[in-house]
Amino acid sequence: MILFPLGGYAEVHHRRGKLPNLLWQNEPEIFCDFPRRVEPGVKIFPVIVSVKDAHLYPVFIVEITLKFLFAKRKHEESLFKGKMLINHSLKQFLFEVSLPEQASGDVPVAVEIRYFLGGREKVMTNHNYQKITRELWTCYFAEESRPLFSNWYAGDIHWHSAASSDDVEFGLDAELAYAPAVAMGLHFLAVTDHSYDLDDTYQNHRESDPELHKWNDLQRSIDRANQKRVDFTLIRGEEASLGNDKGRNVHALILGNRKFVPGSGDSAEVSFKNRPDNTLRDAVEEGYELIAAHPFEGAHLLPYFFLRRGTWTNKDWEKASGIEFYNGVKGAGFEKGKKKWVELLLRGRKIFTYGGSDAHGDFIRYFKIQVPFLKMGSSRDHLTGKVQTHVKCQKIPNETILLENLKKGHCYVTDGPALDMAVEGFPGLCMGDTISVGEGEPVIDVKALSTKEFGTLSSLVIFAGNRETGKEEILAANTEKGFSLELHARVEKDFFYFRAEAETETGHIAFSNPIFIDN
Repeated sequence: MILFPLGGYAEVHHRRGKLPNLLWQNEPEIFCDFPRRVEPGVKIFPVIVSVKDAHLYPVFIVEITLKFLFAKRKHEESLFKGKMLINHSLKQFLFEVSLPEQASGDVPVAVEIRYFLGGREKVMTNHNYQKITRELWTCYFAEESRPLFSNWYAGDIHWHSAASSDDVEFGLDAELAYAPAVAMGLHFLAVTDHSYDLDDTYQNHRESDPELHKWNDLQRSIDRANQKRVDFTLIRGEEASLGNDKGRNVHALILGNRKFVPGSGDSAEVSFKNRPDNTLRDAVEEGYELIAAHPFEGAHLLPYFFLRRGTWTNKDWEKASGIEFYNGVKGAGFEKGKKKWVELLLRGRKIFTYGGSDAHGDFIRYFKIQVPFLKMGSSRDHLTGKVQTHVKCQKIPNETILLENLKKGHCYVTDGPALDMAVEGFPGLCMGDTISVGEGEPVIDVKALSTKEFGTLSSLVIFAGNRETGKEEILAANTEKGFSLELHARVEKDFFYFRAEAETETGHIAFSNPIFIDN
């Protein structure tokens, strides 16, 4: 039984016993996805069309038209014309067209699909969800590249593919993700599907597959995708449901694992069977490094009782090597997570932070079941790449290089501005590293970049952990206004780590992992 909001590509053909489903529609879900922003210089515009549950309601698609609604005129491109029968449980298509030269700024975009269902002709724009209020979808065609310093690579470390498919949500074929991701300026996505979905059979989401066909197929899919491109990488991983110290289900991101890590305690696949079948302790003992995923979200009243959801306890944090508290939105979970991260740093823990979207596909809109069987909606939260992790690599990275640098904390989290941090006299040093300063007092150099899209920088701050007081202090701050700011500060012996934060006038932020000091 699922009684709380779930998002992604929303599944409306879901029944539990005799409960009525007011979201049910007598046709397949048909909807489109495309990037919400496009980098300058991109010549090809990708459109993904998904058709779900056509095995229940077969359709003939006869025409797909892409429309750019410019202020003074409309530009149309034909994506498909013919007669295409779709009778699959899930079918996803990628179309790519040349961009019109005048694309600049926010442009309304519409994908019109003409199809036949049971002999009746129907027309839809962007999606056919009947219970969602219609709204105009716009894509931002950037005039400036997203802020990024040399040798830094942008990605999203919490992203769900079509393998996260169950009664209420599903995602995008991992092999199709490169097109909208590259158009947006992303260099990688970490494919972190739910452990409780990865061991299901394709035919029944509530039936476990001892042969793990879905997991094994996903590994091959990631390998194929990475063999085709050098400018974009998929990182394999999963979002594992694991038992915490109190016997409650919490989520952890595991990156780079080729062996499946089980966890189905909060799957809701069997009503009222919600005790963890794997634990944080077990995963660590097997050698996995765990990133606490949205550790202060998802444990409100109904999930707490029905799914036995919990939060990471003080004992649990001993098992975490990282924390992802910026998970698409800045809310109470973000604030609590950031406070916990700083608290752990001040205790002497070398724990790194990462940021992601928790998107299920979701490049242009995030669909969600707000009240199961009753209400659904859409928003711009949890869109792919809305929150990013930028990783420093000395050469164009593959999966191995990205994993190595993520593990070392050579990264920062951002929803807009770029950061870079160095220490004079320590060439090659990066965020996440540890330096031994001896008798000296090294100088920290921090730089931040922004653009008009993300707003003028309004502050750049260096924070330092004070060994004697056990508190974090502002070591230096620059509150000048500009699209490029620099800051320099001398590290005194009392401090044992320092980190940087940048913010723009429009509220976009970036925060670095610390550089640690070994005196």
